[in-house]
Amino acid sequence: KTSDVDDSPTLFASSGVTAVSTGPMAALYGAFAPSGRVLHVVGVGAEQAGVIQSFARDPSIGVLAKLGEVSSAGLGPSHAAVDPAGHHLLVVNLRSDQVCSFPLSAAGLPATPSMCLHTGARPHQARFSPDGRFVFVPNRD
Repeated sequence: KTSDVDDSPTLFASSGVTAVSTGPMAALYGAFAPSGRVLHVVGVGAEQAGVIQSFARDPSIGVLAKLGEVSSAGLGPSHAAVDPAGHHLLVVNLRSDQVCSFPLSAAGLPATPSMCLHTGARPHQARFSPDGRFVFVPNRD
């Protein structure tokens, strides 16, 4: 544990793999900023509300420190992706059938979503093209 606070991340390491426990949120997916210094984890909180938790990562030892938590602006987030320039975080809200775009601050923290688009039944993932100009969103149904 990085501290004795209940909602602080708990780290586990084995064979070079580090995992983080996000407290009462059921973490479903994580996405690093291109710099590798910020990790955004999406998951489900109370009553299936979507949550984004952001963590700073010490690049020398990999330790995570929680920076903040915001709503995913939907239900049941299943995936997150940061654009190659590190300016936007996309969050797929599976149960709301939408993808939301969150501008990222200079510190890498998500702000209020700039847009949420309905994508059809049960979007599952969001992938940026290598140049960041396009996004592919497959639906489960």
